[in-house]
Amino acid sequence: MPTPGRFVLFLDILGFKQMIYSRKSEHICAVIEEVLKECDNWTSHDNSDFETIHFSDSIVLYTRQEGTSQEWYDDLLFVGARVCNRLLEQGIPVRGSMAFGDFLVKKSGQHLVYLGRALVDAHEAQDKKPYLGFSVSSELWRGLMGTKKYLIDSGQGVPLSDGTFWINPLTEFDDINKARIEDKIREVFHGQEDGSGYLKGELLAFRFIVDETARLAATPGVPPKVIKKYTNTVKYLRKTLGPDLFALADELSAKVDRIREPA
Repeated sequence: MPTPGRFVLFLDILGFKQMIYSRKSEHICAVIEEVLKECDNWTSHDNSDFETIHFSDSIVLYTRQEGTSQEWYDDLLFVGARVCNRLLEQGIPVRGSMAFGDFLVKKSGQHLVYLGRALVDAHEAQDKKPYLGFSVSSELWRGLMGTKKYLIDSGQGVPLSDGTFWINPLTEFDDINKARIEDKIREVFHGQEDGSGYLKGELLAFRFIVDETARLAATPGVPPKVIKKYTNTVKYLRKTLGPDLFALADELSAKVDRIREPA
């Protein structure tokens, strides 16, 4: 029997009210739809493990079936990181949390009902967290799934003082992919080959995080708690990537426009 409950990832688009007031709804919708194509790649086929909900500034991904499948868990970590990356590369800050537990999805007449503790836990866990990206609850990554050593050793993020684990949104930039990324960088930047995969988007996301951190820190009147979200994110990236890979991403993201799109 599967363990009762579902994996639920709640993502909150930050500064959404300012976006609504400063941009046309059609533009915002186009950006969100483009980002959600990342979800569609994983949820649009019949045998997909996931479903997606989008409402206003909230994106929720959850598993269709109950249980603690390692494959579902790993895939949701990856898809969540990719969605965060796609938002960040568009200059849209996002924060979230992943939890496991009771989550009811029910069709009632012409309506769909979504409720359960896993959704509440994920929402409350991300609220007011001082970083961008998302984290995994302590009960999930340390206990239920037992992935503590794997997440740390594979360079997927950093454990935080509150017991959660911050997931690196740059899925290509980790210890496992380091050699492959360096080879790809040589192809793209030195051989002037077409960019492929996720490299360009990840460099754009990296550049946004670093530049926005500097801009906010230099802008009078920005609340310290806002600046802290960005400085913490840079700190976590430095720790996850290590000094050499962080410096490489910093250097190359400044000339990301040299990557040609495939024909």
